Amino acid sequence: MKLMIVDDEEMMRDMLSLVFSEEENIEVICCSDGLEALNEFDSFLPDVMVLDLMMPNVDGFEVCRQVREKATANTRIIILSGMAGDDVKDKVIALGANEVYFKPVNIDLLVSSVLSA
Repeated sequence: MKLMIVDDEEMMRDMLSLVFSEEENIEVICCSDGLEALNEFDSFLPDVMVLDLMMPNVDGFEVCRQVREKATANTRIIILSGMAGDDVKDKVIALGANEVYFKPVNIDLLVSSVLSA
């Protein structure tokens, strides 16, 4: 399984990368913003993307929208954001996200969600 972690917070990227690197058969790539994620997407073709919403350059809303426009994108998109609220959840689901979790997240729940993809 290929996992792309997209978050502008280095500590969050490092923590998630460490958690998922302990799982067998997961290749992890981390991106610090949406622009980097979009640039890496076609060459990496992740099975799962854990995506923050509020980032510099290109935000997670736009990343989600652009990934869903790609005909080859069967990527499961899991939103992990500090922006809480039903309106945020409704918006990203409408853009094509599969799941939405708000920070702080139960890490076991997130791991389970990623592994079930």
